[in-house]
Amino acid sequence: MGVVASAFPYIVDRTKATGGGQIPSLEFHVFDEAPLLNECETAEDGFHRVLRIDELEVVPFNVVHGRLSDGNPYYASGFKFPGITYISDTNEIPEVSQRLIRNSEVLVLDGLRYNLHPSHMGVIRSIEEAQLLQPKKLILTGFCHDIDHYDLEARLAGNQELKDAGVVESLPAYDGLVIPLSGNIV
Repeated sequence: MGVVASAFPYIVDRTKATGGGQIPSLEFHVFDEAPLLNECETAEDGFHRVLRIDELEVVPFNVVHGRLSDGNPYYASGFKFPGITYISDTNEIPEVSQRLIRNSEVLVLDGLRYNLHPSHMGVIRSIEEAQLLQPKKLILTGFCHDIDHYDLEARLAGNQELKDAGVVESLPAYDGLVIPLSGNIV
């Protein structure tokens, strides 16, 4: 929240707007103020937190999005919804987060390029991670122009290691893809 407030002060505090354009109307939900979910341990405080948006429960969790200049991890958030885990910006999923999301019905996972990137998983690494996490369905997202959609689709569909790990279906994300919270892909 501090980063958002310093980078976009007018979004957090309307009195700091300079009059250059419309101001988005946002309602912030700060994760640190969310209630605890006792079943899931984390390295930080012993618990994951639940974010409630109306009747929807979302569990944000830490993933690594590269390293700072001092070598420490820079954390981003992944999100666990009922039946779906969404991680768009990571190159490493800490063990405590792996325990939380293992066996998700659907895992949407970062796959920027085929090979490694300093702050994103490559497709090859994402496939290895999916084998470990064993979702029923894997959807790779965030891939760049280096990856041909149809080539990636064929590689995922024919990946025997994913099938052997229990991943029933794997595919690249695409514009218009809808995944209802029940986890069924439309």
